[in-house]
Order: sequence, then structure tokens, then C-alpha cells
Amino acid sequence: QTGQKEELAFFYNRILELYPHSPFLDLCEFQGLIDQNEFDQALVPARKLTTHFPLNPNYGFNLGYTYAKLEDYQKAIVEFERQNDLDLEQNVDTLNWYGYCLAKEAIFQEDQHLCQKAIGVLHHALELSAQLGTPPTFARNELNQLEDFFQINQDNPSPRVWLLKLPPTQYHSLRTAEQSHIHQLVAKLDPKAKKGDFCFVFGADHNPKSEKIRLGALYRVDNDPKFHPLPDYRNQAHLSLVNRLEMALPITIKGHDALKDSIAYEMEEDALRDLHEQLDPFYEEPFSEVFKLVP
Repeated sequence: QTGQKEELAFFYNRILELYPHSPFLDLCEFQGLIDQNEFDQALVPARKLTTHFPLNPNYGFNLGYTYAKLEDYQKAIVEFERQNDLDLEQNVDTLNWYGYCLAKEAIFQEDQHLCQKAIGVLHHALELSAQLGTPPTFARNELNQLEDFFQINQDNPSPRVWLLKLPPTQYHSLRTAEQSHIHQLVAKLDPKAKKGDFCFVFGADHNPKSEKIRLGALYRVDNDPKFHPLPDYRNQAHLSLVNRLEMALPITIKGHDALKDSIAYEMEEDALRDLHEQLDPFYEEPFSEVFKLVP
């Protein structure tokens, strides 16, 4: 790209001379073909790399990605499954594309089993994205397509509203982190929670003797809580940010004294009405969807 073709030729020839079986040359060829959208031709170096270096998960990902771009999803799935087993740390890109291919096949075959498998992989990708602070858009888009096609978790006609108290360190991160880093939240909810419910997230007041709480953000529940055999992971759900308050408002909510960390409490009508009165008129618009539920 810099036009230094003579220098490039020199290094290329030196690599061939010193290391005739170097993967670098095939990798350069592969990347160049991918940049030109020549996916058919890119299969040649991609297959060669995985044949010579079968335990390298990066080369396997390249092959799976190429199959995916060629819409050969079944071959891509085989390769991503193999790479997922090899990469013990779990790669979010592999999970995203693996879930993508499973979702495409599930929709093409109208296969509920593949759909559930894709949902599991994509949720795993969301969890890993949340840990790494990377955007969850790719996995979330695929999940939305699956839910639309298979009519999973249709619109919630009567959403509940929940209160979730975060431990001090997690609440501090919620309030101070870049908004892109808190777009997605994984939380343990009540088994009665449903997709489409709302969840107000709050922390303890700065004054330990105060009976107030500090309201921090509003999230919407993306999926029904999932069963898990381990109690610590039971009834977890993914939440998407609706709005983070500019100021963490100190408020009181009737009937919700001595709230414990990491436990979701359902807000009854009186508590929701009380919250509405305290937030209005400062934050009426961002929470208008919630306050429509106030009788």
C-alpha cells in the first residue's frame, strides 16, 4: 500500500529462503483476497493454513469466516465448532460468527433445535462482550432476527417493573463508565420476569444512615430468565440500557426498605406511582414508556 514494492519483494523472497513453509505468506495472500472480497479464491490459502496448522484457532476462524461469507453455513458451523473447542479462552468473534451461521441455518431449515442452539451461543457471545466491554450489536441483531422469525417471546402486553440494587463497586462502574460499556447488563432476576419488562437499577445512598436510594439507570429485559443448575447463575437475563440518569437521584420508595444487593424486587402500583411523582418533571420523557403503566 505504500508503493515500496522492491522492499516487499525482498522480504518476501527472504522469508521463502529462510522459512519456505512459513504461514505468513499464505496469511498475506488470504488477507489480500479477503480485502478484495474474493472469497472463493481465499478458500485456497485458508484451507492450506488449517491443513498445515490444525491446532491454530485463528487459522480455523479464517476458514469458517470465509465459508460464512460464501453462505456455506454448514461447513462454517463445522469449522467454528472445531475452533471453539480449541480456543479454551473463548473468542467473541468466533462465538458471534458461529451463532450467526447457526441462526441462518435455523431460519433456512425452520429448525427449532438449531434455533435454541444459536440462541445459547449468541447469549454466550453477549456475556463475553459485556466482560470485554465490546459492542454487543452483532449478537443482539441475530437474536432479534431469530425471535422475529420463530416468534419467540412476543411483545409483553403487561410489562412488570423491577428494582435491582447493585453492589457498590458495580453501581460505581454503572455511573462512571462510558455508556458503550454499560449498554448490556447481565442480572439475576425473579423467575416471573419476562422479556419486555423494565428494570430500574440503583445503589445505596452516600449517607449510610439515609433511608434513600440512588437511582442510576433504566434497563429493559431482553429475554426471559434462564434456568441454570448452579444457583449463582440461575434466572439470569440480559438487559439493554434505556437511559442513564445524568444525576443519581436520591429517592425513597414505599414498601421497599432494606433492599439487598443483586436481588430484583417487583414494583407494585403504589411504589411506581410514588417513583413517578419524585421523578416528574425532571425525567418524565426518558421514562415515559414506564410511566404509561401508572394507573
